[in-house]
Formats: sequence, structure tokens, C-alpha cells
Amino acid sequence: MFKNMLKLALVSLLIYSQVAICSHEAAVVCDSTTRTVLVYRDFGHKGDENQIKGVLAAYSEIVPNVKITEFDVGQGNDLKLAAEKAVKTNKHEPVVLAAGEKTVEPFAALLPLKGAVTVHMSHMVTKDHPALVGKVDFIALPKHAISDFEELVKGSETHLIETIGVSHNRQIAAVEKAYQDNKRDIPDVKSFVAIMLGGDAPDENMKMKLYTQEDAQSEARYVAKIADGRDIIILNGPRTGKHDPKTMQEIKTAHRDGKPDVRTADFVNELKKSGVAPAQIILKDFQFDDKHPNMDIVLGAVRATDSIFLVPGESTSTISEAIDVLQPGKVKVYKHSAMSKVHEAHVQSELEAGRIELLDDSFKEVAASKKGVHKGGPAPSAAKTIALAISKAAK
Repeated sequence: MFKNMLKLALVSLLIYSQVAICSHEAAVVCDSTTRTVLVYRDFGHKGDENQIKGVLAAYSEIVPNVKITEFDVGQGNDLKLAAEKAVKTNKHEPVVLAAGEKTVEPFAALLPLKGAVTVHMSHMVTKDHPALVGKVDFIALPKHAISDFEELVKGSETHLIETIGVSHNRQIAAVEKAYQDNKRDIPDVKSFVAIMLGGDAPDENMKMKLYTQEDAQSEARYVAKIADGRDIIILNGPRTGKHDPKTMQEIKTAHRDGKPDVRTADFVNELKKSGVAPAQIILKDFQFDDKHPNMDIVLGAVRATDSIFLVPGESTSTISEAIDVLQPGKVKVYKHSAMSKVHEAHVQSELEAGRIELLDDSFKEVAASKKGVHKGGPAPSAAKTIALAISKAAK
């Protein structure tokens, strides 16, 4: 039996080694159908990683047999060598996909990469973005963040990929599985109201805007009213109640001491004052050391029931994630005090794209302009929009 186990281990090691070599040397064709994607990102930035994963997941649904190699900031020369090798040895044009604000300048320094399809994706336009124009094939940006940058790109060899919302890696299959695996955490009801509480956020001048006590309390009164006896599931995040409104300093214990932050406490207390029974209130409190997939579980539960999800207007990523994993009509975005002009532009773009219902700060529904409403149903996700553009360009 020991000999058989040893033989099996040796065979597994051989297979694993071949796969690892094929994956590591992504510029080498493993077979004639292989598509090479070389990724350039900041390995220390989770948001950039999720952007990339979302696009790669969408791309892999369109193009089969994708081999991926990733390079960290600082490994630009290795990336360039891999791209040059892939151009020489691959049947198909390799894709070089960079993400995040931190890669803009170093990626521009590596370009152009002849024979490869080059793409840079970001949540915002930075001061370094002009260096990409005329060198990179595509720049992917959310429509609400482009502003005057479009004029700079016009007439150059660079093309803009305009997305509604931002790319992310929240997947339908993952939220459905999280819900099925954790049903005990969610009330067994046909319908409930879920809400993600807002958070403090900087404006376009980097001045901090707060999600206030008044915001939390007015939202609680609204939710108590529309719940009409249904259970209420509350989510929050690391920016909820992050700053002291008197000193504007971070509250170091927020989301680290096992207790709800001050704004979450305000919301829960106001629910109770509004007549909501404690048994109807389910708080999924964010704590930095808690790895429980609360967001996935709740999203999966909303998918599986006749429920709605209220999302704060300043949380660009959460809005995009909720829209892309939930059915049409289930996402309601509400405005509040911490929103900047960029946040306002984002939620307006989502409204005009037919992807959300939008509530103003008095919880009245905002109507989309007839001119701006997206035709043919809701616009596709940012990840899919970027993946489709890449797939059409890479031959």
C-alpha cells in the first residue's frame, strides 16, 4: 500500500509541476488555443486584485484556455520580457492588463509593447494618466470618473473603455454557495429588508465627509416604515462610524473592539424607537478580525428571496457588486451626507443605465431622464464590458 501511495504522490507531483511550469511561463504556448494574459498590479492592494479577477473571470467566459501570469509593481522589466517572448511564441496576441492608480506611471514607462494588446484599468483618472495616452491600446474607466479626460484621448491611438460602475470579483455562484452553506445565519423567511450602512469618505479635495448620526437615524426610520413587520438585516463596513465628528480623528477602536461603532448603534437604537422588535433586527457587524463572509451570505439570501438591498451612495464598489449579483429591481441606492461629486455622478450614471433605483436624501425616488435611460435593458457589468473589448481586440 505504501508503494502505491508513493507512486500516486510521484504522479501527482509530475502533473503539478507541468501545470505550474505552464502557468508560470505564461508566455510559452501550452497548446495552440492558449491565450496569454500578463497582469501588472500592486500585490498589496486588494481592490486592484479584485478588479483584475473580475475582468479575468468575464474574459475566461468569452475566451477559452486562458493562461495568466501576474507581476507586482517593481517587476516591470520581467513583465516586458514576458510580453516580448509571448509576442514571438504565441499564436494569439497576448493581453497585458494593468490595474490601479499605483501602476499608471510605471506601466506608461514600459509602453508601447508591440504585438500585444495593452490595457490599463482604474477607478479614477490620476495626474499620471496623460502619460498613457498614445502608448496604451485601451484605458478602462468608469463613465462617471472620465470628465475632461475624454478630450485628451481623442485623436490618439488609445481607446477609452467606458464602464458603468467598477470592476469587481463578487460572483453569483459564490454568493449562492455562501448562503446555502450558512443558512443558519439568516432568518427563514420569504422576504426581508437588507441595508448596508454608509461610511465616511473623502471628497474630490480629499476633505473628509461624514456619514452622520442624522443620516443613520433618518435611514432607520425609513427602513422601519418599509419593512412593515419584516426582518431587517444590517451590514456595515470599515468606514462606518470611523471618525469622531468633533475632532475629525479616526476612532481607533471602531470595528476592532467587538462592539458596533457609534453610527451602527445609532441606526439600531432608532429602529427600536420606531417600533421594530429586537427579534426582527439582525446585525452582521463588520470587525477587522472576523473572516465570516457576511456580505456574500446576505447577497445570496436576497437573491433567493423576495427581498431588497439598500446600498449607500458613497460605496462605489458595493453598488457595483450588488447590481451585478442581484436580480434587476432588488438594489436601491440611497444618498447621504458623505457623498462627493464623484459619488453623485456615479449613482446618476447607474440610474441612467437602468441598473438601480435611486433615493434622494428624503428617500424619494429619483427619476431617470428620458434622454439618458439605457436602451435594451440594464447595462452590462464593468468587468464584462472590459472583457468584451479585450476579446474583440486580441486576435
